[in-house]
Amino acid sequence: MFIRRIDIRDFGLFRQSSLIDLHQNINIIGGLNRAGKSTLKTVLASLGYGYQNNEQTPAAKKQYQIDAVLIDVKSAKYHLDITGFGKPHLYKNEEKKEISIQKLFKNIDRFTYQNLFVITLDKLISNPAHLNEKEISKLQAILLGAGLNDFRKLPLLRSDLLQSATRIGGKFGKVDVAEFKPYNKQIKRGITLQKTAQQDLSTFNKLKEEKKSLVIKKEETQAKINKLNQKISLLDLLDINYELLDEYLILQENLSGEKASNILNYPAQTIEKIKKSDLELITIEQEIEEITTKIKADVSSLDNESLVKFTDELNSINELTKQKDVYQERINLFNKQEERILDKKATIDKSLDDLFITSPEYDQIKEIRCNKQVQAIIKKLINNIKDYKIKNNNIEEEIRVLEKEIDLKDNQELVFASKQITFYIAIFIIIASIFGTILWTDTFIWILLSGVLLLGIDRLLIYRQNVKVEKLAQSLAEEKNNLQIRLIRLKEESQTVKNELRDFEKQAHAYQDQLYLVEKSSLASLAEDCQEIKYLQEMITDWQAEYNNQLSRNKEIKKYLTRVVNLANKFQDLIYELYLPDIDELFEYPKYLDQLDLINNLVVLADRLISLKEEKKSKKIKLEQLINIDEQLSKEIGLSSKKIIDDYNRLNKLNDRFKQIESQIKQSLKKKTINLAKLLETFAGYDKNSLSETIKKAQASKDKFSQELITIIEKIENKKIKLAELSTDQNLYKSKQLIDEARADLRPLAEEYAVKKTTAFLLKKMEEKFLEKAYTELLTGAKNLFKNITANHYHDIIPDDDLSNAKFSLIDREGDSYQSLNMLSRGTEEQLFLAVRLSRIQEVETKLPVIIDDSLVNFDYQHLQRVVDELISLAKTNQLFVLTCHPTLIKLFNKKTARINNWLLKKGKFTKTKYHNLIEEIT
Repeated sequence: MFIRRIDIRDFGLFRQSSLIDLHQNINIIGGLNRAGKSTLKTVLASLGYGYQNNEQTPAAKKQYQIDAVLIDVKSAKYHLDITGFGKPHLYKNEEKKEISIQKLFKNIDRFTYQNLFVITLDKLISNPAHLNEKEISKLQAILLGAGLNDFRKLPLLRSDLLQSATRIGGKFGKVDVAEFKPYNKQIKRGITLQKTAQQDLSTFNKLKEEKKSLVIKKEETQAKINKLNQKISLLDLLDINYELLDEYLILQENLSGEKASNILNYPAQTIEKIKKSDLELITIEQEIEEITTKIKADVSSLDNESLVKFTDELNSINELTKQKDVYQERINLFNKQEERILDKKATIDKSLDDLFITSPEYDQIKEIRCNKQVQAIIKKLINNIKDYKIKNNNIEEEIRVLEKEIDLKDNQELVFASKQITFYIAIFIIIASIFGTILWTDTFIWILLSGVLLLGIDRLLIYRQNVKVEKLAQSLAEEKNNLQIRLIRLKEESQTVKNELRDFEKQAHAYQDQLYLVEKSSLASLAEDCQEIKYLQEMITDWQAEYNNQLSRNKEIKKYLTRVVNLANKFQDLIYELYLPDIDELFEYPKYLDQLDLINNLVVLADRLISLKEEKKSKKIKLEQLINIDEQLSKEIGLSSKKIIDDYNRLNKLNDRFKQIESQIKQSLKKKTINLAKLLETFAGYDKNSLSETIKKAQASKDKFSQELITIIEKIENKKIKLAELSTDQNLYKSKQLIDEARADLRPLAEEYAVKKTTAFLLKKMEEKFLEKAYTELLTGAKNLFKNITANHYHDIIPDDDLSNAKFSLIDREGDSYQSLNMLSRGTEEQLFLAVRLSRIQEVETKLPVIIDDSLVNFDYQHLQRVVDELISLAKTNQLFVLTCHPTLIKLFNKKTARINNWLLKKGKFTKTKYHNLIEEIT
């Protein structure tokens, strides 16, 4: 099952966000931190189960609303919607009838899916922090599989059984311990009571004799009833089978005559031979007609010459047909290999399109020098470019600061405070003069003199202010001059840095030209592109080898198909729909084999038709000979062959009916003391009416004797009561009752004890056998994956003695053992638990989407490449979602496969993009 589309109407930061046309193999969703990757992981992880109301689930603006389109393994489309905290609703092909979500997710529960198919960094350790002890144990059972969850219950179940058995019969099952003890005491008490019983038997024996006499009388009466029962049973049988018996006697009379006897005694072997020959002839004619009809559907002529033409090529066709399955397999293999070669070439060409101006010949690519020495030179060159760019940016920033400072110096104005003082003093004198003139005429002169004094002081202040202004202007001029000198020097230094930077960039562009790189490609990734070219050179070498092998396979297949064509040409004028496509078209190859099947079928039918015609002639001759023999035999009884056969068949039918009736009558006599001869003898003495009267009389006599028997039985019961009252064996009876009751109660306890002890023993053996199997088979898939990821550095994974613990021992290629996960690096531990998860996902029959959430960040480049190879292989069966912010991982996936879609996640919105654009966005 895979997801084709998801519409997130309202969930966390997502509002009306859609992932449309998701790839059924790999989908990469790239985004920076806080872009919404973790929220998307929550959406995907609970899509089949609904969302839980807890702190870990992101809040909705109003109410959770998710829609999705799912595709199952048979390409059927399903629509899924989730609203709020409700369960998912699933509908098929827009139908209104809801379907259970288990149809797609089957028996995979929420815990299993979210801890096995959702792979995050914090889960690739032995004891994930988000799980409690019980959940960790359950996770271990999921990861190891193979019945471990049930195995964990065996020791507890065995312990419970042993404890229960001990409570019943102690450790060894002795009768005088535990729950056996009270029953053993009761048996002993019954035996003691039995020894002390004594009774008076005088009256008891007398009543016993009277009872004996009544019993004899009862038996005599019962014998009479039994005799009547037999008579009634016989008469009932006659009544029930009256019509059958009547027909039986009539048939017996018809079959007992001399003529009938002669006919029935006619040689059955000869009759059967004639019948058989006639039937065989009819069968042959029918088969001839069927084959003729089949051949006519495909062949223009059915004369003998055409049939012989088919059979003449029988040996050639048989030889080609015997080789057909082999070449069918080779063509299938060829097509698969062709698809793989085209896929690999598409991947190479896609990489070349991203790296080169035009795609040069593969041989040119292989000639490019991208060794470690060249990569080191390029890395040094790129580092120089980065350093000089930073240096140039710093200088340019400093130039901008200086230019701003110079502009500030040019725009600065000197404010003369003396002008402001003069203005305020003048205003004061004018106002004082006006009020002095009005109020104090004598003081006006004093005020005027004061004003003159103030004007003098103001002039002195103006002079001092002008001196300060001149000094400040001189200082500003000097500062401005110093800034301009410094600015000129910085510009010269900037030009020098730019020239050196251009030299480095020129060298880098020269390497770009040598590597056929696009001019607009980033110089920062030049070293990585060089490493990528080295990887592409290896891929091209592998592809060319596979391509050459494919050419050899094609040549061999064409040679065989040419023989098929040559054969088919011989039948073009006979076969209607003989189709000979162009032998150079690869996709037409299977059609040649279809033509071979058509020719082979027609040849087989033609050969069979010729054989049948010969056989028909032979059968006719034999049948005529048999009829002549019959004519000789039939003269003895004066009948023709046809009459013999007709009479023979008619009388045999009567005889069969006679035997059938006889069987039915005998069946009704089963478990009866009456045989058929006696039944027939009795039947001769009755007609239908007299039989009914006789049955009524016999039944009346039986009822009379039955009443007498009831009276006798009542008397016997009375005697029994009196005997019981006078019985002297009450203590014996009581003792027997005690013993029987104790034994009866003791028996199920003993059986329960035996069953529980035996079951505990068998469970122990099962536990031992499971452990033995666990060490050899439990982690086979994970071992192979881990070997591939670590390049055969580790050869074996051994589980801990206690399988409920997620601990393993690793064996490396030198045979050294690592007994604890604490001895491994974090990266190796994560690779181990990733391998265990991937192997379990492959073993799970239900193929559900797998979610990878930045769980590969601790892997170095080499290990990361091999992990990506395994994930691409997994994506052939399980849809893969890769949530990441790491450009290297995105680039690796896109370089290794073309079956992939790339998505940019930004502020809760998805944009489908090319992978190099996605890398630029998140770098």
